[in-house]
Parts: sequence; structure tokens; C-alpha cells
Amino acid sequence: MPCPACGHLAQRQRRREIYRRQKTRIQRYVQQIGRYNRQTFETFDLRLRGEETTAPVRQAYRAAQTFAQYPQGWLVFYGPQGTGKSHLAAAIANHLGALPEGDLPPLVLFCTAPDLLDLLRSGYNAGDYDELLRLCKTVDVLILDDLGTEQGTEWAEEKLFQILNHRYQAELPTVVVTNCRLEDLEPRLYDRLSDDDFSIRVKIIAPSYRQRGGISIRATSNSDGGR
Repeated sequence: MPCPACGHLAQRQRRREIYRRQKTRIQRYVQQIGRYNRQTFETFDLRLRGEETTAPVRQAYRAAQTFAQYPQGWLVFYGPQGTGKSHLAAAIANHLGALPEGDLPPLVLFCTAPDLLDLLRSGYNAGDYDELLRLCKTVDVLILDDLGTEQGTEWAEEKLFQILNHRYQAELPTVVVTNCRLEDLEPRLYDRLSDDDFSIRVKIIAPSYRQRGGISIRATSNSDGGR
């Protein structure tokens, strides 16, 4: 009988090789460049001029830290742009990417929704579209930023649904960040993001995180207690 542990290890190693073969092309689209490499939990600003932020910002921070330690289920950050949601998503990616190589760290794909779709489109010319789509569906952790900013074509909606629905059905760890109201997203995506048994949702309403030098922050939690 084949060893289940060895089989699982071999499967992960094959996926890592696929990921490495695509790494050069993927780096043209992923978020982990420039300032994103500096966006960690340590650099996330929880205070404004000495005043502590209100509960939902801390709730988002704690939820991101928990997910980074134990990636499971779905974590959804939503609310106006500029409130630190992308910083927390980057912090998760940077934490997972810094795990020791010998521990077979999870494969993380972190990009915006428009860039993810551009990545898939590039596969048509390169001849590896199916492999890229499979990678998006099955990568250990997918962190999808700016959901809702992509061009709303039928093809784009269908690809995002295929990817997120596969990850939902397979219960694969996924982080979704959007500036939209969840109910304004494509109905099928809204339905899966709203699964209380699988998805933790945190809503943040605050002035721009990029302008935290001189204004106080106001944040409110969604009515379902952050789920």
C-alpha cells in the first residue's frame, strides 16, 4: 500500500515545482513587490497620535494574525478604500512567505483581481492557461485583493467564480479584500462569502489609512459581529 504521508508530500512537491516554473511570469502580476514587502504586522499602525483605534480595526488585525498562524477557511475584509485592508492582506502573505523552507511553507498567490485575470489571459499566448487556472484554484493560500475593481465582463465573472467556487467547495484557505459592499458583488460570490460557517468577515469604516498622521479614526463592525 502506498504511504499516505509520502503521497501527500510528493503532491505538494509537484505543486511547488509547477509554482516555481511559473514564478518569473507570476511575479509580473503578484502584489508582493515594493511597498508590499514592507507591509507586515509589525509595521501596521494601530494608533493615531497616541489614540487607540476602535474595535473593528483591532478585530481585523487579530483576525489576520490568526489566519496567518493557522490558514483555514475564508477571511474577508471589506469597507472603503485606504483603511488598511490591503496592508493586513500583505502582512499575511509576508508572514507565510517567511516560514522556514524546510517546513514546506504553504504556497501563497497574492494579487489583485484584475491582475489575476491578466495572469490567466497571458496563459492563452504562452500555452499554459490550464496550468495557471489550476494553480489559482488549488494553491495552498490565495489572497485576492481589490475584488470588484475588475472589468465586469462575462468572462471575468465566470473565471473568478470558477476559482473561488472551487476553493469554497475544496475548503481551501482564501483571503478576499474588497472596497465594495458584499451584497453588490456578483450574486454567486456574495452567497459564498456570506457562509457564516466558513467565512469570517470584518468590515472597516475609517478615514484613509495613508493619512493616519493627523486624523482620528472611526470604525464600525458589521451587524453579524464580524462574521
